Amino acid sequence: MEFPANLITRCFGSQGSVLNIGGRSITALAERYGTPLFVYDRGAIDQKLAALRTLLPQLEIYYSVKANPNLAILRHFVLRGCGRIHAGAGWRLQAGIHFPGRSG
Repeated sequence: MEFPANLITRCFGSQGSVLNIGGRSITALAERYGTPLFVYDRGAIDQKLAALRTLLPQLEIYYSVKANPNLAILRHFVLRGCGRIHAGAGWRLQAGIHFPGRSG
């Protein structure tokens, strides 16, 4: 069980015995939003995106909507200049999203 413990220590903080994500207690988040709950740390996303751009500056970065169709995360990446999303038209129609110059 060393790997999960190291991963948790590296990626999340804690205060006492309570895990924190983005500086917020998971207990408080669960109480506010209910469970089950998916929590994304925008700061961690931005750090990983910056690291990827530094490591591979010649590449355009794309966000995979098929892998994770969360519209808030999609918007977060698009607003940070990630490339156009390549997926079927259905998800864009459902979300009311239109990319200029693209059909479907």
